[in-house]
Amino acid sequence: MSLNITRPRAEHLLRAWGEMIAQEAEGDGFSFLSHRQQRFENRLNTFLDRPTEHTLEVVWSKDSFVAADNPHITVFLAPYDDIDEVAMFLDELCHESEYNPDWEDTLIWKHALWELYTRTTPSTPGILSTEAIKGLRWFGIDIGGGFDGHLSSLAGFREYYTDVVAHPTGGTPHEVPIRIELEQLFHAIKELDQDAIATNLKTEYGDFYRLLYGGSDITEGRTDPVQLVDIGPLVSAYAYGKMNGAYDAEGIGKYYGGENFWETWKETYCTYVDETIREEFTLTELEPEDVQPLFSKLTDTDATDLSSSVVKYLMGGRWGQYVWNDIEDYFVENPDEGSAVLSEFFDISKHEVPRLQAFREHTIHITDTEGRSPGSIERMATSLLMVAEPDKNIGLPPSKTATFVEAKTTLEDYKSGFRPIQYGVIIPALRTLRDEIQLALDTLKADQSASMLDVHNLIWMYEESGEPSESEIPNELRR
Repeated sequence: MSLNITRPRAEHLLRAWGEMIAQEAEGDGFSFLSHRQQRFENRLNTFLDRPTEHTLEVVWSKDSFVAADNPHITVFLAPYDDIDEVAMFLDELCHESEYNPDWEDTLIWKHALWELYTRTTPSTPGILSTEAIKGLRWFGIDIGGGFDGHLSSLAGFREYYTDVVAHPTGGTPHEVPIRIELEQLFHAIKELDQDAIATNLKTEYGDFYRLLYGGSDITEGRTDPVQLVDIGPLVSAYAYGKMNGAYDAEGIGKYYGGENFWETWKETYCTYVDETIREEFTLTELEPEDVQPLFSKLTDTDATDLSSSVVKYLMGGRWGQYVWNDIEDYFVENPDEGSAVLSEFFDISKHEVPRLQAFREHTIHITDTEGRSPGSIERMATSLLMVAEPDKNIGLPPSKTATFVEAKTTLEDYKSGFRPIQYGVIIPALRTLRDEIQLALDTLKADQSASMLDVHNLIWMYEESGEPSESEIPNELRR
């Protein structure tokens, strides 16, 4: 079946998962030596052989049954006259090959019923627990309807899974059915918190954990891409100002943002990076001895017409500069690590999200120092992406980005911190904004090109300037 998976790097994550479980029988977040389904089957058989409240309580526990707390066992037992009736119902589930909707009259908690049936019916494509449902949504899969609709989504994901990794535990000493591999994958996604993930980032299987890291809750349940909202007047006013040189110097008050913003220094700096830094360094093949000279070049006060290093303006104030300085010092003092991280980071052949995740992994310890925030590290990382790839990527000033994204896109809750996956969620919309600016410039017959620097300018201006006035929008673009 056709399946729309919107999770960034989903296939890469599955391959990393497959490589790990082909070698390892257990690890943080998963185990094929002692797993939930194994405990469920053993405990259920014991209950069916000796039906008592005690043997049922052992089945009805979280380590063997995800839905054990909904309903609580006392609530589940209330409609039954005795424990033998419960045993008869569960035995019926075990022996029916097709789902019977009438069961929903007996057990009205549908997620508990769906999980019980799929646990007791090995022919189903997987175990339809609430962990599985949340896991499918984590991958961006749009699921809905009743039992058949949910099971169809699970079957589609299983087909995608086997197309990507086949049966990773197959032929190993710890071989389990694919449905158990899926349950353990969904369990890892749901169970592992950021601290647990972080401890595994530098292990042999760090690639899998890295792809879980950095704000995975951003896209849980999200199946639609982030869209721009009511952006026309803002784009029109900005393009009109750009065409008329409003951002070449401060104090040009006739145009949107022209009174207080001078932004062309970014273009100057990007040209410096492209023509001077790239001429001196192969950014994707940095050597340890390149790290200190590279940072010296990046912070050269002669790179632009600014009165001081560009770091002050990219990082926004002294606390941001402290973070830049701390990361620079760390990489200079650890040049083998620094050169490897930066070489990967500047590799444009790779997706932005894992590059940001790797940068985060190697720098997040800076936040152990008072006043150093994850958001400032994200600002540094995304700013470096922007100046190295101004047509494609953007620096994210935290509060200004939150203000803009929540007002002008369909993402209502922009989360603070260093969240690479959130970057992956919003960047398509921001690239669409770049294209809208270009379209407006073309309509105005301006011989200029739009880049992500223009989007950065607009985000920066919006927090202070808000929506444009009618007079700031040219007649040609009024609707």
